[in-house]
Amino acid sequence: MIIDFLPPIFESFTFKIRKFASIYLTRCLPSQYAKHKYWITMTDPQTSWGRLERLVRERFNGPAKPEALFLLVGIREMGFAPRTFSKQEKTDLMHVGLCTLLEPYGHYRKTGFDADGWPQWELVRPLPHMDIFTQSAFIREILVEYFKKIWPEIVDA
Repeated sequence: MIIDFLPPIFESFTFKIRKFASIYLTRCLPSQYAKHKYWITMTDPQTSWGRLERLVRERFNGPAKPEALFLLVGIREMGFAPRTFSKQEKTDLMHVGLCTLLEPYGHYRKTGFDADGWPQWELVRPLPHMDIFTQSAFIREILVEYFKKIWPEIVDA
């Protein structure tokens, strides 16, 4: 867990944090994002996110940062072979990846392709305001849902 690094003197404090987090996650979040209760244990290898992190580390020899995974989704969706991308191409690929991830949730809709073959997206519904914990959990969830289709071994046991 994230808060397990605290010395034993803070045991009652960590209990209060866990209790607050549990109450906050079940009562204060918008209902469509209320199921993101795993943000406290996001690096636990038993969770889907933990398994995705492990697979990315093993296959790409690097950390599973969301920005890198957005880029990976964009490269996969565009069908590009591995190569060195310019800064602008990386930005465009991350945009493609993020829009691809948010499309099933009804936030973006693909409207076609431009002259260079890049997909064009239309914002259908803006994302609701989220605090940093909710946003982090939501990003992890949409990444896990996408990669479950590619790597079935990250599916919850």
